[in-house]
Amino acid sequence: MSNPGDRLPPVQQPSGPKLRTKSKRAQSRSDKARSEDLARYNRWNQSRLAIPYSTDGPKVTLGILWFALITLAPLALIVLGRSEFAAPLIAGVFSTVVGLAGLQIANTWFGTASEGRSAAGLGAFLLSFSSFFGLNFVPFGIAAALVMLAVGAVLTKDKERDIAQKIVVMARSIVPVGLAGVSAITIAVRPVEVGSGFAVFVALVLMISAYEIGDFIVGSGAHNAFEGPLAGFIALVVVTLGIFIFPPPALPSDLVFFVALGLVTGISGVMGQMFASLLLPRPTSWAPALRRLDSYLLAAPIWLGLMILLGL
Repeated sequence: MSNPGDRLPPVQQPSGPKLRTKSKRAQSRSDKARSEDLARYNRWNQSRLAIPYSTDGPKVTLGILWFALITLAPLALIVLGRSEFAAPLIAGVFSTVVGLAGLQIANTWFGTASEGRSAAGLGAFLLSFSSFFGLNFVPFGIAAALVMLAVGAVLTKDKERDIAQKIVVMARSIVPVGLAGVSAITIAVRPVEVGSGFAVFVALVLMISAYEIGDFIVGSGAHNAFEGPLAGFIALVVVTLGIFIFPPPALPSDLVFFVALGLVTGISGVMGQMFASLLLPRPTSWAPALRRLDSYLLAAPIWLGLMILLGL
């Protein structure tokens, strides 16, 4: 005897008006779009330096939230006379994203054997946040990161990798994003002779954001690897000219300087995106926090080096 749930009830025919099905032309366009998406995805996976443009999830909303937390909210605190809270906010938000990036990078490599991913995230966070107290405290952050690196390598039960390979994975999960965080936070909290380091930090964020917006809007639908970065450079030029007209007091008000700064920022932005792809097993591996930071991986250390060279 069969149970009542063994058989499905008879399918009822819809009694309302007939639903309109896709026309052949609409179906053809849909199939073409899926084919193009698949080809683009395969192209990204075939190159270790590919810059993928994932459109899944609330990318725009999270991007606006990121921009607001590290620039608009600290600026509001300064205007309201609560400037003492601006630097902690920047350091906390930036270091949190750095920690998530470290965790996600380790997770993409270790997979189910991800016992050490928390250590990678904590190590990256501690390295990044140590710069809030000044460059003199960064060695303590480096020491903490090294401890977390060793702990993560020991705890991870990945039978496919020996201890040396686990250390390499932990290092690539902690060091690049941690140093990007150190550089960006140091710029934001660094006292300068004229003006505030926060103004220079805002200039960096504006220029990087301009590049990323142009790159993402065009690159996410482009059929080649050049249209996105080219659009990013165009957006970067526009914002760089605006910053030149209203420059931070700490930076030289010289057109040649800003042209060079824009060029270096654009090149380091796209190279940082490529570097981020090298940190992952595949360019399309899921690491959204890393992709939020990828343009800063090289740009932020270069900007910090520039400030030090200029004696700021």
